[in-house]
Amino acid sequence: MVGLIIVLTKKSLIFIIIGIELIVQAAISNFILFNSQYPSQVQGQVLVVFCTATSICEIILLIAVSLSLYQHYKTIDLTKIELLLAKNEN
Repeated sequence: MVGLIIVLTKKSLIFIIIGIELIVQAAISNFILFNSQYPSQVQGQVLVVFCTATSICEIILLIAVSLSLYQHYKTIDLTKIELLLAKNEN
């Protein structure tokens, strides 16, 4: 819930990335909890490894996009980037 609130309310790209990671980590925690109920099955463990690997790849891509946006627009505030894009279109 906290991650979703951060994603919906914050304007900085860094905070949005943190919110997305909180959501993913909450899902991973649920997989671990569900796997503890049925320790003989490995589906929960496989999902945790898969989600962790996907999360790492996601973070790498988001940081690369953030750096690219910062190099081009000199800001990571999404509202300012929107205003710059709107001004360039006119």
